[in-house]
Amino acid sequence: MLTPSCKDFLVVPQYDILPGDIMFDSESNVTAGLVGLYDTFYPNRQDSEGTFDGNSWGFIPQMLLANHPTMDTQTTGWDIRFSTQEWTAGDKEFYFIWFGSYRNIGRANIFLSGLQGMDASMFSGGQTAKDLMEAQARAIRAYNYLTLVKNFGRVPMLLTGETYSTSPSKPRPESDEDTWNQIIEDLEFAAGKLDWTPINNEYGRITKGMAVGYLAESYMWLGDYPTAKGLYKQIIDSGVYELLPCYTTNFDNETGWTKEDIFSVVLWSDFGSNMNSWGPNADNYMWAARNSANMEHGGWGSSMLSWEWYESFEDGDRRRAASVVALGQSNPWVNNTARVNANQEVMHYPVGVTLGASDDKFIIDKPEGQKIMRSDYNADNWKTDGPVEGFEWSHVKQGGWVAPQISSTKFWRMHVEPANFQPLAFRYLRYSHVLLSYAECCFMTNDDTNGWAAIREIRNRAWGNLEAGSGLDPETYIVGVGEPGIVNAQVAKVRFNDAGEQDNNGTEESIKMDRQVTFPLRLQTETVAVPDAQEYYTNLKSSKGYSASVGILAVTTERRHEFSHEFNLYYDMKRVGIIDEHIDIEYPINTGTPNNAPNNAAYDDKRTYRTFVNNPNMLKYYPIPANEILLNDDITQADQNPGY
Repeated sequence: MLTPSCKDFLVVPQYDILPGDIMFDSESNVTAGLVGLYDTFYPNRQDSEGTFDGNSWGFIPQMLLANHPTMDTQTTGWDIRFSTQEWTAGDKEFYFIWFGSYRNIGRANIFLSGLQGMDASMFSGGQTAKDLMEAQARAIRAYNYLTLVKNFGRVPMLLTGETYSTSPSKPRPESDEDTWNQIIEDLEFAAGKLDWTPINNEYGRITKGMAVGYLAESYMWLGDYPTAKGLYKQIIDSGVYELLPCYTTNFDNETGWTKEDIFSVVLWSDFGSNMNSWGPNADNYMWAARNSANMEHGGWGSSMLSWEWYESFEDGDRRRAASVVALGQSNPWVNNTARVNANQEVMHYPVGVTLGASDDKFIIDKPEGQKIMRSDYNADNWKTDGPVEGFEWSHVKQGGWVAPQISSTKFWRMHVEPANFQPLAFRYLRYSHVLLSYAECCFMTNDDTNGWAAIREIRNRAWGNLEAGSGLDPETYIVGVGEPGIVNAQVAKVRFNDAGEQDNNGTEESIKMDRQVTFPLRLQTETVAVPDAQEYYTNLKSSKGYSASVGILAVTTERRHEFSHEFNLYYDMKRVGIIDEHIDIEYPINTGTPNNAPNNAAYDDKRTYRTFVNNPNMLKYYPIPANEILLNDDITQADQNPGY
């Protein structure tokens, strides 16, 4: 991971884990093998097997599975079944997360087995250095098991030396505890050996903070809230982490690790010729922008936010404007961009990408001065005789699947064309996660005082009060990195003739397409009063009719606003037992306008028209993938999770 910073970063080259005993014949080789374990966090175009698609690993299926069942995020096409509880054991996303996690576990098990056979004298730092390697490998194994258990419940436990190939048939454990015990054992070992600061100051390595954070979550899943609470308090009291002053900077392109990051995977970019190409060995780019952008402006319709979610925010909460763009609003992070298309025509985007503005498409400046516009989102549908006749985007819903006209900007910080692959970070565990999980533990242990204190800390940042005290200049604060006033510089190839005019038959030159911006959302300069959280959520519980406690409703709602379109929401909601009630109250069945209503009436109704009845079994666990049942002789359909 490379990014301009005063910090060092763990460099993760693209290669598979070293073969056989070679990996364990020296400290340098086993160190390289350990880096191969870190490579499992990255997308990899070559790493595909069957329906496993390494191109999207880290974002898809992780983001999809963590969000769509809540209905706060919604989707189109073949993904829509994840918003309507119509998924099945045969869906590739389940095999994707299953196979990918076991692939990573297998690598860790091979590494740990070989490491055990190495004498401590082979390491320059002796037993301590060997333990640090074991701690990182065991934490990576535990992280992947945690992923599996949150999705599927009891899963076969491959232990040191075992891989998916050596142990193709293995039964599910008898109880959830049998699974969690191995995760806890690994994370306790890691937490006891690692420091809060990454080894060699290489950010990207597993740290004590990551191990303690996921250890605490494991205890929450087991219902041991007192132990989890103490672990989260360790992180808080360490003083290592803090909330960033401005919420939206958590999602800036190319920022590396921040004070809020506890565990993050950073994808880097040189902002050069590779922005629109991905070699077979590359692991630094991701389709996240295509999966996030509005369909009107090049997105695939993979994820939108619901109007119910949008309208659930209190006045003054700045997180909504900092993380989504809705009908009639412009995405402020993609202003003033220029590019050259495949025909070497310079294409200028207008200031701002506005949702629903029929004229607000990018314009091609053809060399002869003619101008044409693209009115749909099909990149191949270019016309020379005026605007393309297509769907009217100026409605609260869009497309053939009647999806809400709200798109997340967390992973849509550059135009999807030409930058198909954009630098970003998957911030899987932030300090804000710790604060809200600590609040959950407090409310579950009758410590309301500290629970509400943690909620207030989150809300104080959400209302902009940390911005006001940050000392940052609201007029000159720059998003991202680069030269002062310049951010996300792109390089395009353009052909010019001897007269300096664009000419498709001319000589190709590289030109720098600079995007000069100041911070899109002006920083707040004065503190404001934040509504009392306990009073607000007491009233919300009464008006909505929730049976969940006021504290759990508060934690859940703050998570909805803090972690939309990220990697944890569905799991947190089902752990506290609010997911069924949330869907029934926030998305009441048969309410609104049916999607197939006459005269396209549904396109002007913000309400989500839910037709299905909640299935509690499906909301508890996803199904064991059908492929696993077919291939694993020790798991039959009788072992399948209830509801499938």
